[in-house]
Amino acid sequence: MPSIACLLAICPGFALTQPAATPERKCKVEDARPAIGQAYSAELAEDARRAAGARDVRKVEPGGAYTMDLRADRLNIEVDTTGVVRNVNCG
Repeated sequence: MPSIACLLAICPGFALTQPAATPERKCKVEDARPAIGQAYSAELAEDARRAAGARDVRKVEPGGAYTMDLRADRLNIEVDTTGVVRNVNCG
């Protein structure tokens, strides 16, 4: 049986190949805009997530601490202090 070093010498790209990536789901924010102006609820969030085609949804409240990572498959629903949706965006 050949050693790993031998395989790497014969096929240097062999160890670098990766499985094909799953196509990234893109969030379409324009399809979630009808949520703006409505009172936030879990049902509203799920409907907006589904409409946008996002994988995840995140409620963003004033003064909250959130990660700054951008994810093309996440819908952010920004609410004001009364719980009304003021903006939606992907990221």
